[in-house]
Amino acid sequence: MKRLVLVRHGDAAPWAEGGDHGRPLTPVGVDEARRLGQLLGAMDLSPALVVHSTATRAAQTAEALASAATWTTPLQPTPEIYDASASLLLAVVHTLPPDADTVVLVGHQPGIGQLASLLAGGASFNVTTGCAIGLGLARDDWRGVAARDGWLLWMSSAELARAAASEPAR
Repeated sequence: MKRLVLVRHGDAAPWAEGGDHGRPLTPVGVDEARRLGQLLGAMDLSPALVVHSTATRAAQTAEALASAATWTTPLQPTPEIYDASASLLLAVVHTLPPDADTVVLVGHQPGIGQLASLLAGGASFNVTTGCAIGLGLARDDWRGVAARDGWLLWMSSAELARAAASEPAR
């Protein structure tokens, strides 16, 4: 069985001089990525790889997430993830290393939610910033992953992590 963790980047600035691709995380977005990383680290996930969009906000999310989770996992910028549809994201999944049993993919909406829906048999996912979806996949090889091969293991967000820590909302 393979496990795929789909993450939507943290809250991002509405504008950047380099256009949409260059939008950085806001302080809220950095906090979302850090909290989500702490939560994933506490879940004892050990991803073999973190693949992420080359957009600034996704790269910053991947870095903050991995750091907060204390993963020594390689981070792999993947241009195909930026602004990708579910079918393009599935093509990225097909290229994942065969020996990687758990992979984290950091990307954007609507593609992240669409891929989760495709793999989990049509369920609808509201993927807010700083949200993660853990999927189990009924395959031993990433190349064979197809629609309806997955099931929801869990779904969480930075907001839920904050609530679990009993911290006041901003």
